[in-house]
Amino acid sequence: MDRKALFVASMPFLNQKNTGGIAIMNRNYSLICDAFGAKNVDICVVNPDDNFLRETDAIVRMTWIEGNIRGAKRTFNEFTGHNYITNAGERTIKKKIVAGQYSIIWLDSPQYGRLAEFIKKNTSSKVITFAHNVESEYIKIYCKPSWKKPHFKVKIAGIEMNEKKAISFSDKFICISPRDRTEYEKKFSCKIDTVFSVTLDDKAKCETLVDVDTDSFMFVGSYFKPNIDGTKWLAENVAPYIKAPIKIVGRNMEKIADDNQNAFPSNLHIIGGVDDLGKYYENAAAIVMPIFSGSGMKVKTAEAMMYGKPIIATDEALMGYDVDNVEGIYRCNTADEFLKAMQDVLNKRKTYYGAVREYYLEYCNTERLLSRAHSMMEELMTK
Repeated sequence: MDRKALFVASMPFLNQKNTGGIAIMNRNYSLICDAFGAKNVDICVVNPDDNFLRETDAIVRMTWIEGNIRGAKRTFNEFTGHNYITNAGERTIKKKIVAGQYSIIWLDSPQYGRLAEFIKKNTSSKVITFAHNVESEYIKIYCKPSWKKPHFKVKIAGIEMNEKKAISFSDKFICISPRDRTEYEKKFSCKIDTVFSVTLDDKAKCETLVDVDTDSFMFVGSYFKPNIDGTKWLAENVAPYIKAPIKIVGRNMEKIADDNQNAFPSNLHIIGGVDDLGKYYENAAAIVMPIFSGSGMKVKTAEAMMYGKPIIATDEALMGYDVDNVEGIYRCNTADEFLKAMQDVLNKRKTYYGAVREYYLEYCNTERLLSRAHSMMEELMTK
């Protein structure tokens, strides 16, 4: 009988417009499919938000777990460690786990630590947990300043409980960056030995990887607090002082225009979500990344590298990428540094850097991770 695996996702990810988290979720799913064969991988998707499109029901291996609850019931669930999932939803997953006789169960969030504990106590399946961020710290950024309120303290306590269980009961706990690994080790007095950093499938078309005649800069990011803050920072500190357009591209970012009508300089253009982001990368002079807070790694950094674009980015945006000696990447943390780098890009008229593209191919291409992930899973199954 073929070996089987189960992939438990914290949100819909197939056939969705990519945000950073969804891109890595798809990457992780592809890793386990590569090891087992797609027909041998079942999926459980917890739906945390009705705004996400539901995957097609034609995917027969998928179990849909309702997780969208509100009000006092949600607070009670979070107090007992059921973050974004109901008790009934958790029971459904547990039944599937017991019946499935899976060789490996991949939990794509440390928020499912309770499930990791259940699996180890009730089955012989091996458990892999992947942490996209240090979840308890990420939620503070996402909900700031609300996280100090009693309700959010309950939420954070529930997340921390699950993180601790995920580390304790997983056969392999994987972080996305060395920084996150260090933070988890310090937070829970544990040892974590595996990091799978950001990688992406190569979608760049070789014939378009050339210099283009443009003076347009681009900032890519969905409607999320660090990206909102970065856009406002550009509007206040950079855009008024440079004679070049800056395009803001990302899912739901058109909301920021509604929130700040007539507040942005005329050269800052809110594009919002687009169907073909590749075209925007190809036609950008450089990518600016004014990100000043966060956890994990920034997927859009690797995406910009895939297209060989000059990158003007803060320490936070470059976290996890060893790029200090890569030509075409500017590390900037002040408005003056951003303006100087942007002017340098305009003066050089160079919009494609082979060294940036080579860094992506060497360190950020998913092909580089396939054999390592496959070997890790084979080793777990022989223990």
